[in-house]
Amino acid sequence: MNTIPNKNLFLKPPGKGWENKSAIDGPSMFDFRTLVFEEIDEPKVPDPRTNILYYYHSGDPLTHPMSQLYDGTVLENIPSNWYDLINNKKIHVIISTMQESWGPVYPKSINHEESIDLDLVLENKAKQLGLDPSSITWLTGDLSAEKFYNNRCKVNIKSRCNFFNQLTCIVKDFPGGIEFFNSPVCDIEDFMICLNRMPKAHRGYTVARLYDIMGKDFYKINTSFPKELNGNTIIDAYVQLKIKKQLYNEYFDIYNVINWDRLAISMVKLYTELPFFIDVNNFDNNYCSGLDTFSSIKKTYDKSAFSLVTETWAEGKKLFISEAIMLSILHKTPFLLIGNKGTLEKLKEYGIETFDNIFDESYDTIEDDISRWDSVIYQVNSLSKLKKQEWLEKVNKVKDKLDHNFYQMFKVAEQEEQVFDNWLKQI
Repeated sequence: MNTIPNKNLFLKPPGKGWENKSAIDGPSMFDFRTLVFEEIDEPKVPDPRTNILYYYHSGDPLTHPMSQLYDGTVLENIPSNWYDLINNKKIHVIISTMQESWGPVYPKSINHEESIDLDLVLENKAKQLGLDPSSITWLTGDLSAEKFYNNRCKVNIKSRCNFFNQLTCIVKDFPGGIEFFNSPVCDIEDFMICLNRMPKAHRGYTVARLYDIMGKDFYKINTSFPKELNGNTIIDAYVQLKIKKQLYNEYFDIYNVINWDRLAISMVKLYTELPFFIDVNNFDNNYCSGLDTFSSIKKTYDKSAFSLVTETWAEGKKLFISEAIMLSILHKTPFLLIGNKGTLEKLKEYGIETFDNIFDESYDTIEDDISRWDSVIYQVNSLSKLKKQEWLEKVNKVKDKLDHNFYQMFKVAEQEEQVFDNWLKQI
């Protein structure tokens, strides 16, 4: 889809059904392959079907056009002569942030820079403009948001994981398609792969702790970590951790596990060795869910026995699943996870089989973030001490699960797209 700045674009499925409206600030990152895009200037009324006015967060890691979405002024882009149509339920407004990890602020929990009560912000702005807030939905990638907050105000909240659909669509467009990823290009030779693009706090902590406790075995991990990205380094990760501890002492590192002096020494030493590269790192031309990225890391996945996934976020009550996990599923690599509590349980709800027969996955239930991360980190250290044959034996034990998950990911993508389409149609 080619979008035109400041143009109103409507989406329409072929044949009978409903109509909806697209965003104005960039190409959609998810797939509406069953829909036909039609540019129109006015909603098609008196047709009884509901039009969907759709604004979404789109951007790359360098520039996120977020301001209008997150302060509610995006609603000011709606033509005033459409207000009656919105208030009479002829148009429904969707504000989508599901491409990124933005979610609501949770009480008694650590929150961070991508936390905002957008439903409340949109409700206040809608009232100022004379719009019915119940005709607005916040579509978020935070899978906890709908459960916690859907009824707290008139603006609706809908949670959706977008990345099943996004990744599978990219794979299908890849030269060779699904079968390219279904077949390994080499035998398993190495211990583990661990991708870290953005130097976030939990990623800096994970890599620095492994660097500290594993010694020379640390270099058995095929890891990527930038020396600097967008002005941030692993030293900034230390600062972020310190700030989280100061702001959320009751909810973050509640057992005071972190040895701050030792962590600082590890991060400074590690900084002198960075960057570590595996995949494409040019954010001017590439992004973390692109064809170029997938192709550049396939061989490293194929030759790695295990994967250590560091998800986009790993703190607090938010639950966000991204391409970070999907890549391990795509490359049939058993994974341990530095992520939010309950992420493995959520994957099971999608029919993804996890690896409790070769890993201790009780970490998924640990409330304290640092304790949960350390549980995974110590397992990685223990696994690294095993012989290559023992790694291979563990992989063979989960081969059926890896095959199942590969195909299940594509099934889930189709199912989730159908669920999403059905939800849009019933608005």
